Parts: sequence; C-alpha cells; structure tokens
Amino acid sequence: MITFQYNCPRCGTKKSGFEVRTYYENKKYSNQSIFSILATCNTCGGSIISDIKVHDEDSYTTPLINQFIAKLESSNYYNLKEAYTGYIEFQPNNQLKAEIPENLPDRVSDELKTAEELYMQVQAKPNFIKVSGNAYRTTLERALCELAENDARARLDKRIENLFNNGKLTKDLKNFALHIRSLSADASHTYNEFSLDELNELRVFTQLFLRYTFTLPAMIPDDLKENVTGN
Repeated sequence: MITFQYNCPRCGTKKSGFEVRTYYENKKYSNQSIFSILATCNTCGGSIISDIKVHDEDSYTTPLINQFIAKLESSNYYNLKEAYTGYIEFQPNNQLKAEIPENLPDRVSDELKTAEELYMQVQAKPNFIKVSGNAYRTTLERALCELAENDARARLDKRIENLFNNGKLTKDLKNFALHIRSLSADASHTYNEFSLDELNELRVFTQLFLRYTFTLPAMIPDDLKENVTGN
C-alpha cells in the first residue's frame, strides 16, 4: 500500500498521514496508464482523489506501470514519492494558506504568522479557536506598538485612542481597531464563548487593518507623500 503526507484540505491538519485506499487503471496505452486513486486522511477520514499518469520509460527493466501497481497492492508500506516521482494534484485542492500582507514590520509579521498557523489547524483542532483568536489580538497589539513607536504602556483601547488623537489613525481606522479589540477580547476571556465564525471575522478585520496601516501607505511614492505632507 502507498502512504504519504499532505496538508489535508478537509480538516486543515498540516502534513497529515494519508493512505491510498483504492485505485482504478482507467486508461491503458502501450506505454502509459492513467490511474485514478482515492486516499483518506488518517486524522479526519476525509478523502482526496487524483489522476496519476505513469509512463514506462525503459522496456528493458520491470515496467514502471507494473511497479506502481505492485506497490499499490502490496501489504508493505511505500511512500508515494517512492512509487511515483512526478507531479500530483489532488482534489479538492482548497488547502488553507497563510495570508501575510506585504510591508509589515518584522515583529508584526511574526505575530501574524503564528496566528495564521493556528488558524489553519482549527478545523482539525477546535480547541485552537481561542488560541488563534488570542494570537490575532497579539498581532493587533504589536501593530499598534509599531505605530506608536513601541509605546506599550497604555491599555489596548487607550493606545488606539492615543494613535487617533495623534493623527496616526483616521476615525474609521480607530473604529476598525476598536472592533478588532472587542472581538479579540472575547477570545482572551476563558468564560466567554468564541466561535469559529467570530474567529473568521477577527482574522479578516485584522488583515484588513494591517493592509490599511502598513501595506497601502508603503505603496505611495515618497514624492507624493511629501506633497501631501506639504499641503
């Protein structure tokens, strides 16, 4: 039988173990066969499928097609890379990927990467929902510290107000940040319920806030910034 590691698109587990459960040689030519395989995730039991083209390159050795079939049907375990060296695309192909906006300060980027890593596993590990929410809150706190030149003395809501009063946040961005703070507060309190839907909302708001405060300003040419400042 053939096993392999793959980021499960069903439950989100990274590098979950998969096992090929069944196959069908649905097209056979003189020197090539197309195999349809079905594999299941050892974490959640969800299935993925793929069509694999196996081509016999050298007729003087044991045909690769026969080798592939033998490994599929063997009671021994073979890694998929040992059985087939070509590119394989599985369906569904909706693996979660970390979304990191550009031009973030390093420390903000590091905090967001942690939050995203946790978020991508919440389907398989629901207990990560609150932990991921806390990580997004930490990301917001770090972003506000960077905007306030690392002045972390005030509470989170006070820092947001101070940034607004100092002209570093518009009124809309202030309200935006306060909304993120409200969502993340629910995640940080053990006695509060915090759902996956709320985590999804917190994730979207956090990423949008970072794009508005770091990514978009960095895209404005310096000479245009000077003109705006001068006016």
